[in-house]
Amino acid sequence: MRLRALLLVGLAAAVGSPLEAQTDAYVKRGAVQRESRVWELKRGGLLRHGNFWVEEAECGAPVAEGGRLVVRLDMGGVEVRPGASDRMECRVRLGVAAGSEQEARQLLGRYALTAKRATGGGVYIGGNLTGDADRNRPWSVNFRIQVPARFNVDIETEGGGIEVERLNGELRAATAGGDIRTGDVTGPVRAETAGGNIELGNIGQRLEARTAGGCVIVGDVQGDAVLETSGGQIIAGRIGGAVRAETAGGDIVLRSSGGETIAQTAGGQIRIGESGGSVR
Repeated sequence: MRLRALLLVGLAAAVGSPLEAQTDAYVKRGAVQRESRVWELKRGGLLRHGNFWVEEAECGAPVAEGGRLVVRLDMGGVEVRPGASDRMECRVRLGVAAGSEQEARQLLGRYALTAKRATGGGVYIGGNLTGDADRNRPWSVNFRIQVPARFNVDIETEGGGIEVERLNGELRAATAGGDIRTGDVTGPVRAETAGGNIELGNIGQRLEARTAGGCVIVGDVQGDAVLETSGGQIIAGRIGGAVRAETAGGDIVLRSSGGETIAQTAGGQIRIGESGGSVR
């Protein structure tokens, strides 16, 4: 009887292990493959030639609707789209220019990928170059992430565009260089880029959109709106609350606002529809 019990316990453990593994966050690195394009890099007066090498990786984790996705990258673009209601799934495409497959493997191996579960049904994704990885050569990094449609998203990247298809939750998107684009977002939105356009759909609550160089284009906003650019036009639909729109050079076009309206441009036309408060 004792031997039979031990066998049953061992069998249950063997069957249960894969199921338990599925409840954890994971990162799976892929094979390194050569692309057809050729790169050139001038160093020390010499022009080097080589191939571009790519690696397809993936990560995932169980999540819960209403949780939060936090992404922190030292470079790379990010795309977020609706997916399953209980899973985060991510595909990562890494690319680097190198003279040989061995060199490419060494370089790609220095790009660290991290996926961790967080409290409240959320998840964290991180990506950064480690050690003495050569940052001067051509790199290409892109994250394609799927989360539940009802989710909150917080993205920071030091270089690359951010695109969110649509979201039933709040959004914070910040990049040191690249465009920010979204579909409709039901919660509050804060979008900041050091250089690029900001193009947003309808926003269900308060909006803050700032770019150091580019256009700001947004649909209807249910709450207050702050729209700022150091150079470019500002175009917005109906703003439910107060609005402040400022550009150092470009037109400002506001369909309407439900509160105080402040619009300022150093060079361009200002066109404002109906306003529910004072206008300056």
